[in-house]
Amino acid sequence: MKKLIIILIFLIPIITLGQEKLGNKIYFYGKLKDKIKGRTVVRFNFHNPKVEKYTLDKLYYEGLDPIQWNSMFLPETEYTDEEISNTLNKYKIDNIFFIKIEDVDKGNSTIGMNLTSSSVYYADIELIELVKITVDFYNLNNKNNTKPEWKVIGEASGGSEFSTVTSVSKKIIGRIINGLYQKGAFVY
Repeated sequence: MKKLIIILIFLIPIITLGQEKLGNKIYFYGKLKDKIKGRTVVRFNFHNPKVEKYTLDKLYYEGLDPIQWNSMFLPETEYTDEEISNTLNKYKIDNIFFIKIEDVDKGNSTIGMNLTSSSVYYADIELIELVKITVDFYNLNNKNNTKPEWKVIGEASGGSEFSTVTSVSKKIIGRIINGLYQKGAFVY
């Protein structure tokens, strides 16, 4: 029994060593070797103009010069690695944020409303129970820029029948950027 307790005492810190909590259900992996500064391309694996604009505005507010990936590369168009590299060099891009919606859990619920004193209206609605987003950060000034330098994984629940993927995604991205700010990640 004593051996098991000793093993657990040493094992738990090793497991959590690579993970750092940035905020409510927001976890950071990696090291902030180089602070985030300069021209930054933001790439999304989904299309949601409200989330995209919100993200670009938040990054601009933090002192970055964000550019949306789709303003340089047309959606659903194939580009060679050389074309991508040349375009990134042409625009003097320093960083890439790759934001991905990894998972959306939905559920159903029935709500009822009294329309009159004698009639009740029931409706089945779809609820957003959980959204999970990851952000991979690439620094193009590093020699090995084919792998992310760090990653943030965040999730949030919908909380009400009025929650949408957009509203929950904005909540997560806001928490991620605020957490990075609190860590002193942005250079002004």
